[in-house]
Amino acid sequence: MTIKRIEKLENLLRSKNWEAANRETQAILVDVFNEVDINNRRFENYDYEFISDDFSNFSCEYLNKIDKLWITYTQGKYGFSIQKDIYLNVGGRLNYSSNPNSDDSDLEANKKFLSNIGWVLPNGDTTNIRFDNYDNYPKGYFPYWYGTLLKFGGFRGLFCRIETCEKF
Repeated sequence: MTIKRIEKLENLLRSKNWEAANRETQAILVDVFNEVDINNRRFENYDYEFISDDFSNFSCEYLNKIDKLWITYTQGKYGFSIQKDIYLNVGGRLNYSSNPNSDDSDLEANKKFLSNIGWVLPNGDTTNIRFDNYDNYPKGYFPYWYGTLLKFGGFRGLFCRIETCEKF
């Protein structure tokens, strides 16, 4: 199932269907999580909240494929590793802590990261995510996963896993 989803993601990205590609990316994440039975949880109907350490055993093969497709078809503008680099550049730290705001420096880095990629305005208000004009969005804007990964620090777990998987 996941291989077919990867092929579908590639076709969506090739055709610049950003909204569908974003949805497909989230669907692949859920499929992979369900294949490895993360912490005895199943993610049903794509209604999920990942916590940071959920990513510690996530498939490097699939994570690298998803990331490479986004980077390739957006000429290096979007992808998880692009987001990870932005997060690190604003002072973010890589750790699997489930607390997204474990100290003031983490909170500040989280705010800067979200603002830099355009998901949150500098005043802290969330933005309306749009998929219509790819050229106008900041680097790192896609794949969008604010509600699903950020709530419990899941993005840091994802970035930690990307850092590990990039070595393969």
